[in-house]
Order: sequence, then C-alpha cells, then structure tokens
Amino acid sequence: MENYKANFCIFFNELDIHSKNDSLENKDRFKKLLNAIYVAIKGDIYSSPNFDTHVNISIMDECYIVLCISGNDQSKFRASILSYLKIIDLVYTTIYTNS
Repeated sequence: MENYKANFCIFFNELDIHSKNDSLENKDRFKKLLNAIYVAIKGDIYSSPNFDTHVNISIMDECYIVLCISGNDQSKFRASILSYLKIIDLVYTTIYTNS
C-alpha cells in the first residue's frame, strides 16, 4: 500500500513580523488573514469527512500556517489537497480583495 504525503506552508511575502519598517496596521491585516485561513481549514477538518486522509494544521509564530496531509488513496489524497487549496483561495480572495 502506497502512502502519499504533502506539507504546505502558507505565508505572505508582505508580512515580515520582525521588520521595523513595516507598519503595524499592515502586520495586523496579514495576521488576521492568516488566522481566518487557519480557522476556515481547521473548521473544515473537524466538520467534514476525512476522505481517508489525515490532516494536521498548526499556526507558527503568528507568521505562517503549516498544513500536513497524508493518505493511502491517491485520488482521495488529491481531492483533499484541492479542497484545502480552494478554501485558502476563497478566504484570501474574500478578505484581501475587500480590504
């Protein structure tokens, strides 16, 4: 039985938490966007069927999200990845383009 694994790191180039030149407003905006993506994915993990895949999500240093997906069925594994990427895109386009 084959095992498929993928790790995603979600961050924004515009967000440099350690930069003194970046405005506090800009940092807060991207932190809120990352948090919204995190909450959306975490909610989906716990509220929908797992498609025989295992998903772990964590937010690191309020700067980026790490999403780890693994599974044994290739088609279900790809479906899970596409589902999470669509959620990320939906949250990003909804919040970022409206701010």
